Amino acid sequence: MQFIIFTKTEWLEPPRLRHQIVRLLLSAGHTVIYFEKPSYPWHRNNIKDSEINGLTLKNTTQLLHHKLRLSSIFGKLNEVFERVSIKRSSFEMMGENVVINFNYDYYFLRKIFPGLKIITILNDDSWSKAILGSTSFYKSSLKKTCMMSDVVASVSPAISNQINHYCSPKSFYPWADKSYQTPKKSENKYQLLFWGYINSRLDFQYLKGLINHSRVMSFKLEILLVGPIPKELNEIKRIKKIPEISFQPATPLEELSLDNVFGAIIPYRNDNNPDIEPIFLPNKGLSLLARGLPLIITGMPNFIFAPFVFRLGQTFTKDLKILSDVRDNFYNLQEPIKKFVNQNSSQSRLDQILEWV
Repeated sequence: MQFIIFTKTEWLEPPRLRHQIVRLLLSAGHTVIYFEKPSYPWHRNNIKDSEINGLTLKNTTQLLHHKLRLSSIFGKLNEVFERVSIKRSSFEMMGENVVINFNYDYYFLRKIFPGLKIITILNDDSWSKAILGSTSFYKSSLKKTCMMSDVVASVSPAISNQINHYCSPKSFYPWADKSYQTPKKSENKYQLLFWGYINSRLDFQYLKGLINHSRVMSFKLEILLVGPIPKELNEIKRIKKIPEISFQPATPLEELSLDNVFGAIIPYRNDNNPDIEPIFLPNKGLSLLARGLPLIITGMPNFIFAPFVFRLGQTFTKDLKILSDVRDNFYNLQEPIKKFVNQNSSQSRLDQILEWV
């Protein structure tokens, strides 16, 4: 089967859900045509070779950035332009073809592919963030995209609640990159691991306060942050002076020593950030759970409720009590973690996509 995927993401960007789906489909023997983030008419498109068997990359152009289409006139002009551009990016339609769309504003795909199954997957609510003026046109585009799709899926109940009056959205959550691994036995667990992008979403002030209070309470605690760091993030310079907080460049989980780690912390700010609020279960969540690590969070009000998820952010005294309980019950938490990971395997997600087809 051939899948045609539309995104606003370059193939070589850091992996996101769309990249994971492509690799999942390729591993099952399907072929994929991947339309990358559209460029503009005044930019030169360089046709790239994916160097991956079964994957073809395509470039198209758009007239206006989706945030600048502030009225139906601008939207219609861009629609005509993009439809022509996609049609010009010719590709061979072999056998069965299915469209997977990640763009909330691609309501015109039905006009290009009238006879194909179209699956739309929404993994953020970018239509709710206006650069100028109102979001009404964005939401109108979203509505039309949902209504023209055969299947609409979202990665978060918060997103589903925004579109359930347009359609009947399915749930589509991340999956573990490998099967559950039983952690090594260790009586000396005192570390929390953050594994992901180290950016302004993280509440560095909270981490600093947590460490300071752990000193007062004589609670041994270290926090290891692993991931890429933007150079302009000034808060990093200040927090690097704290000896209990250490940084490491982006590193695969397989190459990290987890013997002393008793939990994976995701310390997001609690500041009504529209990029954070809808998060139900981030992609990295299943990868961390597959290593037996309970999830410890701040912010993210719509995060999944589960026996292996623990929310901090009350008082530092209460938070340290929660961390103490997680550490002491680490091995008792492994059974629900294992069950959840096994229920959310790559095969279960592949079966879900093929069921929609």
